[in-house]
Amino acid sequence: MDKRIEKTLHHLQEALLLLIREKPLVDITVSELCRCADVNRGTFYKHFSNVHDVFDLYFGRIIADLEQSYHAPLNVANYNVTHIEKDTIRIFHHVKQFEAFYRIALDPNMPMTYYHQLFSFIKQLMEETIGSISDERQRRFQASTSANMIMGMIMQWHEEDYRLTPAELNHYFFQILRANEERFYE
Repeated sequence: MDKRIEKTLHHLQEALLLLIREKPLVDITVSELCRCADVNRGTFYKHFSNVHDVFDLYFGRIIADLEQSYHAPLNVANYNVTHIEKDTIRIFHHVKQFEAFYRIALDPNMPMTYYHQLFSFIKQLMEETIGSISDERQRRFQASTSANMIMGMIMQWHEEDYRLTPAELNHYFFQILRANEERFYE
């Protein structure tokens, strides 16, 4: 992609993050976004039809990275959860990389839309990778429980203002996984 286009997209995404802190996405106009990003409206319309398109592109980037981060430890462990090493867990590194978005998405004053989209996506990833459960309903409940654990940890991290490092979160996540695994198999 052309460097100028990348720069324009970056400015639009950064401006959108600033504006979303002030008001809901549906209330942000193209004019506001262009002014904040210092981008010409004509340039905007070369790439997008509306503000939602900018958000969709950014959110798509976040989701793609989240999916990669989710699969990283599973790839290393050959999709055997019992062989996951805590140093290979990448979800919290992903959150740290996109912290500006997560600060907005998880802000108690924001609608729960982003939270639900993230939760649903993580749950879907879980459902696709839980191989040992043949009962469909049990698989959905297991996926939902596991997705809630991840989102719960991210929410707690958010409440603590992201002070812990991703490595520290990996440590806690790994301990919880192992403790649940031991209880489950007792």
